[in-house]
This record gives sequence, structure tokens and C-alpha cells, in this order.
Amino acid sequence: MKRIKLILPLIALALFSCDNYLDVNDSPNNPLASQITPNLSISAAQTASYSTLTRRMNEVGNVFMNNWGANVNSFTGGYAEEFGITMSNNFYEDIWNSVYRNTYEYSKIINYPSADYDNHKAIAKILKSFYFQYLVDLYGDVPYSQAHLGALNTTPAYDDDQAIYRDLIVQLDDAINMINNAPSTTVAVGSEDVILQGDMNGWIRFANTLKLRILLRQATLAETDAATDTYLTDQFALLEQRQL
Repeated sequence: MKRIKLILPLIALALFSCDNYLDVNDSPNNPLASQITPNLSISAAQTASYSTLTRRMNEVGNVFMNNWGANVNSFTGGYAEEFGITMSNNFYEDIWNSVYRNTYEYSKIINYPSADYDNHKAIAKILKSFYFQYLVDLYGDVPYSQAHLGALNTTPAYDDDQAIYRDLIVQLDDAINMINNAPSTTVAVGSEDVILQGDMNGWIRFANTLKLRILLRQATLAETDAATDTYLTDQFALLEQRQL
């Protein structure tokens, strides 16, 4: 009986000690999503989206503007598809695949469940608007209001391009307000902001400049649509007031 009394505690210790006592460490190589705060992810989001902008988007823009052309002495028929009258279904598809996918990284920052990162979230709103403006410029209607829901919606609906432009203005105004009214507990933005190094006034100026670009995209429509003309007039007046 005495032996049994001694053996039972040993068995219990062998069965439960590792799980309940010794296993106290979490692997640093497998962080939880909740541990990736906006200040840790903002630089990766910025550089990933910028990479596509400076390479492939820069290339197609310069070719279409006739700034770039193939060296016919080395490459016969270079940029044939770009200068031709037909385009394949996969024409510069990496622009769509990369830019659209990378906007999701900004959505994750914006939706991070904490009010302590308002400045980081504002930067993410501005950059998400910046890249969606490019997507609308290139493709017209794109999935927007139902985008980035993951498994909750694997077939997001396409939104009207004008509606997206209008909402981007709202998002930019919201970002500016977040910066101007950030609470005292807001984490300061520093070198993790690889674009402006945490210059929040610079981000406000950039947001207003981006608003101007988006509004100008609709100027031609305003020539024949009275509602758009009124909308642009009001928005330009608001921009002018902010510069005073």
C-alpha cells in the first residue's frame, strides 16, 4: 500500500507537469496576429506596395506615355503588346495581383482593435486610398466595399468607380481628423514609417494633395453632369479653406 501511495504522485507528476508547469514559453517564431501591432507592420505594408508601384506600374505608365521604348537594336519588337491594338487577359496582371493584395495589409492596420495607434491607422487609410485610386484609374470598377473580408466573403461585389472615388475622399478626411484629434495615449510614429519618418503634418499635406488628384479625375464628367460639378465645387472650396 505504501508503494502505491508513492507511485501514484510520480505518475501524476509525469503526466501533467510538462503541460501545466514546465511548458511556459511561447515560440517567438510563431507570433499571434494580435501581437502584430500597427507599428510593427506599417513598414512592411509600405515597402511591399511601393515595390510594385516603382517597377511594373512605372513601366506601363512610361510605355503608354511614349517615354520608354524598346531598344530595337537588341530586342526586335519590344513592347509589342503595349504598342499593339490588342491586349491579352493577363496583360500586366501582376499589377492587379500585387497592388490589390497589398491593400489588405493596410486594412489590417486600420481594423486593429486598439485606439492607441490612431496615427498609424491614419497613415494606412491614406495609403490604402492612394493605391485604390490607382486601381480605379487602371481598371474602373473594382471590389471595394466588400473587399478584404477573407472567408466571410470570397466573392466581393464590384463597386462603381465613381462611388469608390467619392468614398476615398471620405476616408482621407477621416484620416486627417484622426491625426488632428489623436488622443494623448496614441503611440508616436517614428522610423517605422519609411516614407515620411512620422511627419504627421506631412501626411496631412499628402492626404490633401491626394484628394485634389482624385477630384481632378472627375473633372471631365463635371462638364456634362451637374451633380458632379456641384460636388467638385464644394470639395474644392473645402480644400481651399484647409490651406488658409
